[in-house]
Amino acid sequence: MSDAELQEEALRRRKARARGETPGAPKKPSPPGWLDEREAAQVLQWYANLELAPGARLEDIDAAYERLVRKYHPERHRDVERKRAAEKLIASLEVAREGLKAYVRRRS
Repeated sequence: MSDAELQEEALRRRKARARGETPGAPKKPSPPGWLDEREAAQVLQWYANLELAPGARLEDIDAAYERLVRKYHPERHRDVERKRAAEKLIASLEVAREGLKAYVRRRS
């Protein structure tokens, strides 16, 4: 590299640092609204657990939860291991419902 190219590269890096960017690192798209990437992924996982499309209303969240609880209720299984698996699934559905309800309320 010539001296002019080195000076130009140094200037570009200084400007990037002043903007708070890491030189050479690709820019990541920011998640929507107030969520960071980890939280946005968690919200999408909750929607998937409840078999809902993102953007569902509170009524849809409750209806999906009730439908899935009826479908996977532990008392529908005789096998002990299946009952335990159903209990864990119901617990994860409960977490998803509560998390999504809080998210939808904050989003509104």
